[in-house]
Amino acid sequence: MKVLGYSGFTREVTSDGHGDRVSPFARTGLRPESLFEFHAGEAPFQLFPLGFFGHDASACLVVDGRVVACAAEERFTRCKHAINLAGNTLLPGRAVRWCLDAANLTADDLDAVAFYCDFRASDIGERGELLAPHLPAATLKRLLATYADTYRSMLGLSTVTAQYRQLTGSAPASFIPVRHHLAHAASAFYPSGFENALIMTIDGTGELESSMLAVGSRGRIEPISDVPLPTSLGALYLVLTIYLGFHGLGDEFKVMGLAAYGDRQRYRRLFDELVILADEGRYSTPALVSPRLRELLLAELGPPRRADEPITSRHADAAAGLQDALERAVLHTLAHARHQTGQPRLCLAGGVALNCSLNGRIARSGLFDEIFVQPAASDEGGSLGAALYAWHALTNGALTEGALTDDVVTDDAMTSGAATSGAVTSGAVTSGAVTPASVTRTATRCEHVFFGPVFDDHDIANTLMSFASQITWREVAELTDIADVAATELSRGKVIGWFQGAMEFGPRALGHRSILADPRDAATKDRVNELVKHREPFRPFAPAVIEEEAAAWFDLTGLGESPYMLFAVPVQREVRARIPAVTHVDGTARVQTVSRRVDPLFHRLIYQFGELTGVPVVLNTSFNVNREPIVCSPNDAIRCFLGTDIDGLCIGRYFVTKRD
Repeated sequence: MKVLGYSGFTREVTSDGHGDRVSPFARTGLRPESLFEFHAGEAPFQLFPLGFFGHDASACLVVDGRVVACAAEERFTRCKHAINLAGNTLLPGRAVRWCLDAANLTADDLDAVAFYCDFRASDIGERGELLAPHLPAATLKRLLATYADTYRSMLGLSTVTAQYRQLTGSAPASFIPVRHHLAHAASAFYPSGFENALIMTIDGTGELESSMLAVGSRGRIEPISDVPLPTSLGALYLVLTIYLGFHGLGDEFKVMGLAAYGDRQRYRRLFDELVILADEGRYSTPALVSPRLRELLLAELGPPRRADEPITSRHADAAAGLQDALERAVLHTLAHARHQTGQPRLCLAGGVALNCSLNGRIARSGLFDEIFVQPAASDEGGSLGAALYAWHALTNGALTEGALTDDVVTDDAMTSGAATSGAVTSGAVTSGAVTPASVTRTATRCEHVFFGPVFDDHDIANTLMSFASQITWREVAELTDIADVAATELSRGKVIGWFQGAMEFGPRALGHRSILADPRDAATKDRVNELVKHREPFRPFAPAVIEEEAAAWFDLTGLGESPYMLFAVPVQREVRARIPAVTHVDGTARVQTVSRRVDPLFHRLIYQFGELTGVPVVLNTSFNVNREPIVCSPNDAIRCFLGTDIDGLCIGRYFVTKRD
């Protein structure tokens, strides 16, 4: 059984009436006014605009239950978050083609195509019903009109399937839209290796909800509750990210890093109003959609920061208060869910699950014996979740035949919130919808995320020749020798590009597309931030440590391992002074533990560095510069190398330096 999963929406960008083609919620550079005002045919961001769907498009191929290829579209197009210069989201055309080519398949060979969202016309009306108590009637009517317009041009099933046919030149044998948070849940539970687990998904918004709790048991995913709009911790975090002068996608990490410099209590009164905790593990964010949100933020935080303004203690304290509110709400929910379900293991997915400070708090809380966070937890991982969910459903009879038709948007649906009927209805088992898959299988843990393109010595050598006027290189006899070369260069204080094997899936570079440096010198952090990554000086870097030495350097309470760099944990006090370049201001680090069995070459590099220095830890950051995707090909790697102050590049069996 061969199932292709993909994520991403696209549409023609709209016009602002003055000849400028814009799509305000499909680009990362959102301005503060985008939070509160209707413009360019879109709703304010605080009202969950549908035009924001579609970022981080990706593709995944599952064959007989095994993941054989995964990749994000941004790695091929070099457009961050798969958003082009016009501000339009892109479908994963190149990622789909690469996945099929990697398995020597064509689109006609697929048994099914699964999609990471199942937005229906009836959801417009249900969104209206959820938001109506918080909005004036005129605002609600205008909001529903923008929803309907976006649905017709972007989200409708007929539009989505037509675009897939254009993308591949083939009509799928079976097209299976999966509800967004079910896709997230499947992306975490099935690769976790857990027979039974509590599953929490949390992001900005899916079709109608921002979070879901489910129980995974012996291959079955059973939702138990969700958090409907307008409550959304993910949307609130993004609103404050923009208010603090950062970009609207991806810069949530900056706010998380900035929070460590701030006072969590300074704005506690504000965040207690923004995030209200209730009984039975519930929370709400009613102020998020309130017409008075702008005035509330202005009164409490002052004016929004411009991107070119300096960052002050006011901004750091706001970031700290936001991070604290997020952590308190999620732990509040998880404590109740742990008691309610009795499940000792936890799976996490959704964009908020990339918040490693939150994940570290969960691990140290003692609520769970084991935690698995989906490495591509954001919408990029939606393709993986859709493919796995559909594969489990198809192979176990959870799909039956039925007509696959589109919903129709009616005036009633836009104005009164009434749901229209369609062939794909909630809970129906048709060829276009899936119920939670009831299947009993032995769970298998996914041990790595190296599912992307790989390049052989011939590919690399040809690329090196094309840059011969700008670089020099030497070849080592064995691939393992390149790890020794890198370790020696790092021990001498050099910054090294490291390009080996298959590309990682997800936002973290885990030792195949990395920039590496010596963690022992505090000045290394500033040098890499300023001259290599071209990013803000307050942002921390992650350490990679060999697995067998991890506990001596990092407090892994509640974890045991952290192979995907998704948990911020305390650095052991007695060694903090030895690795200042990877120890954050709060004494934590976003650690990656490296297994000799899973990644022997990267493990050898770190081990050899430890033999030379006594420190079996290296600084590991993604091989890219700020606002660009991680490198994919040898050509990408050499261009990035030449455009930065990286000292040397280890690519395959070649050590590359720059000509004078």
